[in-house]
This record gives sequence, structure tokens and C-alpha cells, in this order.
Amino acid sequence: VWDKNFTKDRHLGTLDIALPPNQNFEQWFRLNTQGHVKVAVSWGPFPLPPRKNFVNPFFVTLNKFAGTVIGLHEKIANKAAPTTETESTFTTTNDFQTYYIKLYWVAEMWRDAKQVWDEATSKKGKTIFGSGKKSEALRGVIRKQHDLLYSANNTVAKGNKANKGHLINGEQFINLLNNGVRDGHKRFYTYVLTDDGIRFAETSGAKVRDNMTKHAVHSAAKYEIRYAGEFHIREEGGFVRVVIDNNSGTYAPKLEHLPLIKQLMEANFPDLAVEVVDWKDPKLKEYTIG
Repeated sequence: VWDKNFTKDRHLGTLDIALPPNQNFEQWFRLNTQGHVKVAVSWGPFPLPPRKNFVNPFFVTLNKFAGTVIGLHEKIANKAAPTTETESTFTTTNDFQTYYIKLYWVAEMWRDAKQVWDEATSKKGKTIFGSGKKSEALRGVIRKQHDLLYSANNTVAKGNKANKGHLINGEQFINLLNNGVRDGHKRFYTYVLTDDGIRFAETSGAKVRDNMTKHAVHSAAKYEIRYAGEFHIREEGGFVRVVIDNNSGTYAPKLEHLPLIKQLMEANFPDLAVEVVDWKDPKLKEYTIG
């Protein structure tokens, strides 16, 4: 910082301005403030710190048990939690897969950008994150569901099978999901991003399976996450891209943080094409139908 004078400029000190990563910033721009202070800011690509490995480990769990009682969420919302293990009998759902992929640089890129459940913006979350006994019981059940769905070693989930490996590029990410197609139909995925990576599963209209894809289940009922929403793989004219949105009624992710998920995915998978769309954008509905 310099004091501008007619005869000689005087050095006052240094000033650091921490700006969150944003794809809309130009490489150079000037910020003019009130008075006679002018600050020049240099903005370039996010300086990615070195990662220990050059691969992204992934784990896919094939669940022989869906891990929920039909309507259990609704039951707990109206009465006390089950008191015995037999009251929480699990219902079978065939070939339900959950995915976990380690992502690098989440904390570095997102810095203070977090999604915290807010009663004013998320009515769905009130049942889960409230302070009452019913909410506390529901969180316990959700965490049990999470452990069941993401573990092949859980004693209750002894029928689960895990497939693990490493991804080194976007093409392998697309191939892991078979271009987003299963049984001849395009699939959509519900995801939650935390500091250690991304967890997701297919979204479904079926009641039992839909309970499994709720964002709170993927986050293990965490009050605070980095981001959440849905995504699908879209192919047009031979061009394949991942379309990611912020559609989560539980966490109500902020639109201003949506570009960060694009930057994060493309940093981890440099050849992966990513498009981000706000859940209110009419284009998203067209994508869902088309």
C-alpha cells in the first residue's frame, strides 16, 4: 500500500485480500473504493496444492439391503423412535448402489463456503435437525442408514459387496456410471459434497429407494456440508458432459456457490466437461424430460 504524493510516493505497508475462487473473475481487474484509495488485484487460476496421489480413489457399495423401514421417517416424526433392533427391520431393495469418490482440494477451494441447515430456507430440514427428541431419534436412524449404505463390512449389511478402484480422468468417471445409463434408461443422481469427497446414489421415485437418496442420508445427518444437489450425464452430438445442480430441499444450497462445484470437479478430472444449472432454471426441467 502506497501513499500517493505529488513529489514522492510513500510506502505504508502491505495488504492481502483473500477472494473466494470464482470462474467469473477476469485475470486482472481494479477495485475502486471511496476516497483516494485504489486497490489493484491480480487474479489467476486457483493455485492447486500438490496432492499425495495422482488418482481419485472410489468405493462403490452394492447393497443387498436398502437400509430403511418403509415410512420410517414418517413414523418417527409422529412417535418415539424404535427401542429395539427388531423394530428397525430392514427392507430389501435389489442392486442399490452408493458411490464415494475422494476429491482433492475441497477445503482449499471452498474456504468458508459452506451450507448450513437453515430453518428459514429449509422446511424439510426442520424435522431432521430440530432440537426435539423426535428429531434426535430421526438423526440416529439416518446415521444408521448411512453406515449401512456405505459399508460392506457392517454386520447388518453383511450381504453388501464393495467395488473399489481409482479414477485418473473424466472419461473413467463417466465410464464408472456407464454414461449415466442403466437398463436402457438415463439415471439421475443425488449427491452430497463434504471435505473428504463426494457421495451419491441414483435418485428414484420408489418410496424405499427415495428415502435412501435423501441428502441427509448421504451426509450422515450432518448440520453442515459443502454442497448438495443432483446431477446427471448428458450427451448431445457426441459431446458428453456432467450437468450438476443445487437441488436440495434439506440444505437449500446457495446459488453463489454453484460455480465452485464445477471448478472442483474439473480440477480433479481435467478432461471432464461440467455444466452447472440452478435448480430454478427452466433449462433443468428440459434436461430432465429430454
